[in-house]
Amino acid sequence: MEGFKRFFISLFLVIGLAGFTALWLGAYAQSNNTTTSVEQLPAPLLTTCDTRWGKWFPLEDMLVLPLYFDEQQGLNAFIYELMFVRGVSVVPFNYVVVGNSVKSLYCDKPDYYLGIKGMTSPMLVVVGTPTSLARADLQSIVDRYRIRKVYTGNLQLQKQGEAGVVLVKNLKECSLDFCKELNLYPQGVEQRPYAFKIEQVGYPNQVVNPSKVTITVKIKNLTNYVVPAKDRVPLTIREVSNNPIPQLYTEDWESLKIVKTVNTNLILPQSTVETQFTTGPFLKPATLESEFALFLGDREILNTRFKVRITFKKGDYKLGVIYSNEYTYANVRKGPSFNSEVLFKLDVGEYVIWLEQQGAWVKIRTVDGREGWVYRRLIREYISN
Repeated sequence: MEGFKRFFISLFLVIGLAGFTALWLGAYAQSNNTTTSVEQLPAPLLTTCDTRWGKWFPLEDMLVLPLYFDEQQGLNAFIYELMFVRGVSVVPFNYVVVGNSVKSLYCDKPDYYLGIKGMTSPMLVVVGTPTSLARADLQSIVDRYRIRKVYTGNLQLQKQGEAGVVLVKNLKECSLDFCKELNLYPQGVEQRPYAFKIEQVGYPNQVVNPSKVTITVKIKNLTNYVVPAKDRVPLTIREVSNNPIPQLYTEDWESLKIVKTVNTNLILPQSTVETQFTTGPFLKPATLESEFALFLGDREILNTRFKVRITFKKGDYKLGVIYSNEYTYANVRKGPSFNSEVLFKLDVGEYVIWLEQQGAWVKIRTVDGREGWVYRRLIREYISN
């Protein structure tokens, strides 16, 4: 009786397993014989669309790789072969040719590049057969990313253990017919339609001298493009009002006329960056009022102008100014004597703190903390109005 029971249990398990296998194979066969659009790709593929697998680049080159596969079998079979049979963990392209059109793949993100070992530079990658490439679709990609060069090569999958490595062989500038008909952008990323917004400008409206003032500006990249670092396209803040700035400074201050570079690193799409520039310290009381704007290269970005207005009040000190009708500078000496060592020089018109006077000599302190003695005939006390 026990043997009879064991026989039926074993038969039941075998039949159940066979049925499950048949159902799975049927589903697989159906998926491999159905033309599936990119949007209907199986969920496991989405796991590769992860920022950990790639990096942000300001792309401006495009690579078109001829990879022959049976279009009648559909994209499902091709992706299954690439991912599960060959064991490639990252799909190495952003666009794929299906039929006579170029379709965006699931990892299509602005300036997003999925790495291919063996490539000399980051590129936007299109995979398909050159005979069926849709030129209009390719041109739309060129226009979107402002592509400056198109390359071709051969995609090769190389097994390494259980995983696959994607290699590109014979990489060269494309000379095929469809490349000749594309209208490229020689300036690449410089010609992209960038847009920015000045989100916030912060600074104290009034300070007591001597003190430095830091102006903080928050800027948002409104586009879906990566702004490359300054060595590719400089993004800068510049003074545009051309108002006369009072001569309040010594040689160590940062003038409001400076050009401040914003993109020391990449600026990602829809992200906000913060930059700072400093003015002062001053000694003479005055109000500075200037207007600034954001520039990409030499082009001013529309709607990015902002004004800065800061009042510098005199502190509790006696103010002097270097003065002469005969000389352009004054020697600052270590002691109150012409025989004393010259420590440094000050230009006529520079402001200093008047510390004390001993006969024909005045002890002074500069805005950056240096001290010394100036001959009395080369300095005047500044009296504010």
